[in-house]
Amino acid sequence: MVKPLVHVVIVEDHLPTQQRICHMLERQGFQVSPFRDGASGLQFAQSSPPHLVITDLDLPGMHGFQLMAALRSMPATCEVPILVCSGTQDALSRRLAQSYGIMGYVHKPFSDGQLLQMVSQTLEGQSVSPAGLRV
Repeated sequence: MVKPLVHVVIVEDHLPTQQRICHMLERQGFQVSPFRDGASGLQFAQSSPPHLVITDLDLPGMHGFQLMAALRSMPATCEVPILVCSGTQDALSRRLAQSYGIMGYVHKPFSDGQLLQMVSQTLEGQSVSPAGLRV
């Protein structure tokens, strides 16, 4: 029997970062759907719920917090794990993101290993601590 691909929605407006994350995950066998704004990512996730959403916070139009709130409010996506990958490093943003039940917060710049480890742990159902991540 063929194992289904793990589907990850990536919402990142900085194209080089988006491409880096996509290529890194595709090399590991993930199916990725990239979006450059929150509204497009949300619309897609509602119609085809992914196994994981990775989002930036500072997005054009719909902010990352608005995206997380919308994902949590919809039955199809309310339990989809969310990882934040952002250059925003203040404690208030981290606490607000955690209030949406995120599984982890990776600060940019990040290493491929950091993000892959967090993705792996998240998909195994383990909450990932942001402690020790590169600030």
